[in-house]
Amino acid sequence: MAKKKAAAKDAPVTITVVPQTSICIAAPGSAPVGVGGKVSWTNNTGGLVTVYFPHDGVLGRRRFEKDIEDGETYIHPEPAKKKGSGEQRYTYAVYSEITKNFAIGGSDPDIIVG
Repeated sequence: MAKKKAAAKDAPVTITVVPQTSICIAAPGSAPVGVGGKVSWTNNTGGLVTVYFPHDGVLGRRRFEKDIEDGETYIHPEPAKKKGSGEQRYTYAVYSEITKNFAIGGSDPDIIVG
């Protein structure tokens, strides 16, 4: 009997603003995703956020920028791909209209494909 292939691990990221501060956070700061998995961002900031993913060929053929309204989740339609061997990290940015600044995730948030 053939083994059933495990589903690729998805990477949900939640974007929030720390109450009574001007700090926007993308959590987890490092989001692991399996090859073939999907990355999603949920906006819980109280305002518009824009996700900037500057890497070609990782989450689709092109880099992208996506506005996400408060309370909405954006699931990127392209599955994660590797551009080589081993674990690979790709930083991205999230700009918050509430804080007028970029989100942090420990440092710059990133997606780990592996």
